[in-house]
Amino acid sequence: MLPFHLWFNWYLQRVQRAFCLSFLVFVTVGVTACAQVPTWQTALVLNRTLVNATATDEQGNVYIVGSFSGALTLDSITLTPTNSRTKAVVAKWSTRTQRFVWAYQLGNPKDVVASAIAVRGREVYVAGGFYDTLRVGPARLVSAGRDDVYIAKLIDQGPHAHFTWAQRAGEWAWTG
Repeated sequence: MLPFHLWFNWYLQRVQRAFCLSFLVFVTVGVTACAQVPTWQTALVLNRTLVNATATDEQGNVYIVGSFSGALTLDSITLTPTNSRTKAVVAKWSTRTQRFVWAYQLGNPKDVVASAIAVRGREVYVAGGFYDTLRVGPARLVSAGRDDVYIAKLIDQGPHAHFTWAQRAGEWAWTG
């Protein structure tokens, strides 16, 4: 049998993405999306870090979500989890300064991943999966069984952001 943490990452990357992206498309209905050739290029080599999704705002800032284990440093921002479990990250990268502006981790004693992101004005929506419980800003989410998906909203205030709400959705089971 596959160890839970490996299965959990597999599941979230392949199954939840459909739910998360569907929700984020619903949230951003009415927003005009434009394909653009970026005027920037950068590469990050990060140990045990995975970027699952990106989005841009009207100013060209890039927002990323993903997962990491161990300490994660993005320019001058360091995220240090309290244990070795997988944590989710959401971050803003400025095309003007060519640096990360802010980054936040979502975590709990168990595994958390972020697999989708959408930006509408100053509103940043993040979706992913969690195991057991999850604290996101003022919200404390408890799974209906063991593993659930979450949707959270941040307000981008330029040099920082804050979570305003989060919602748990669904319970899933795997019988493989």
